[in-house]
Amino acid sequence: MVEVIVIIGTFFNHFVNICIALMLMIKLFGINERNKHYIINTIVFSLIGAFLTIIELRYMWNDYIYLHGVDIFIFVTIGFCVLFIKGNFFSKFSIVILFSCSFVIIFDLSFYLYKVTEPSLQPISYLVSNFVITTLLLVLTEYIIQKHKIKTQYNPPFYYWSILMIIPILNFCVLLILEHAGITSNIFASMLMAMFIINIVFYITYSNIVNDYEDKVLYLMNTQYLQLQVQNYEEIKKAYNALNGFRHDLKNHILCMQIMLEKQQFEEVQHYFSELAMDKAMMLSTVKCGNHAADAVLSFKSALAYSEKIPFHIQISASVDIKMKDFELCAVLSNLLDNAMEASYNVDEPHIKVKITSLRDCLIFLISNKTSENILENNPNLKTTKKDKENHGVGISVVDSIIKQYGGQLSFYMEKGYFHANVVLPK
Repeated sequence: MVEVIVIIGTFFNHFVNICIALMLMIKLFGINERNKHYIINTIVFSLIGAFLTIIELRYMWNDYIYLHGVDIFIFVTIGFCVLFIKGNFFSKFSIVILFSCSFVIIFDLSFYLYKVTEPSLQPISYLVSNFVITTLLLVLTEYIIQKHKIKTQYNPPFYYWSILMIIPILNFCVLLILEHAGITSNIFASMLMAMFIINIVFYITYSNIVNDYEDKVLYLMNTQYLQLQVQNYEEIKKAYNALNGFRHDLKNHILCMQIMLEKQQFEEVQHYFSELAMDKAMMLSTVKCGNHAADAVLSFKSALAYSEKIPFHIQISASVDIKMKDFELCAVLSNLLDNAMEASYNVDEPHIKVKITSLRDCLIFLISNKTSENILENNPNLKTTKKDKENHGVGISVVDSIIKQYGGQLSFYMEKGYFHANVVLPK
């Protein structure tokens, strides 16, 4: 009878632990469209995890008590995240690993506390105390992780997430050493509590580092957007002044062409008019695609390309009507166009094309630039070759995360001597 109660108590304990982990992931990342009945899914996954843990504890593991149920815990939690939770895989995986490390330490801590108090505790009393200790410490861990939530709006580089792997590696090594060190249960329990505190402090420090990266990206995008607005204003002001000057000289131009016509110098008139039209074409051209941010970026970049003698053609067959924030759209287009401009400086006959079209419920930006080499082979990560890398845009990885945040897709390919960046965004 006591054995049955112990099994039921252990099952319930692991069921609650897995529930806490799954609810934490839901609160941190949110649920996707497939998880409309997330409460039922959470209960089902927790029941499966607890059942598999009981089987593992009774029939599969004999040594290394601190590993009991951890593999099932990680497997069930990651499976739940992949199927039902939104967000980047590495960010979800890192939180699962951290929570699993806390689970290992808390489970082990409760076990060694039981060994310390074993003479005065009955099995049922141990189950109750074990449940209270593990639940309280896991809830504390959940509270700290939520309070110091890692921002994942713009995915940090992979090495940021790899730093977090220090926690499980150190935990495993320390536990392995302590297990064979022959120390007393009192000292073991004290060491476990110290490890628990160190893990929490490490996570808080790590979350601050990642969040600083997110804040830096936001600052760069907002600064870039503000600079673009200022530059666009200067271009409009310059064009306005040039237009006023053109109006002032209009009588002189008309008089000059009238004299040529009277002398029947038709070719000279045509040449004069062509030069006059080309000289004023850029000051009169502004891009209108239905979005202020896109208008500003395309107008400024086309003017910049004109000043650098780089042919820049824009084809718009759809209005830019999307939910993306202006400063984020500015960051996406500016970065891709800057890459096209940068690549064009090394080409004998440069050419940049921008095509905006729609397909079903999606808006497509296709940015193409002529190239003399296969960029994807020589620079697969599309890293900038400029010396001032810190202040040069926000990077392709951030651009990709912005696009994915809105359910879009970014792809690159080479075709007929052109490098193409293709952005697909839902309307």
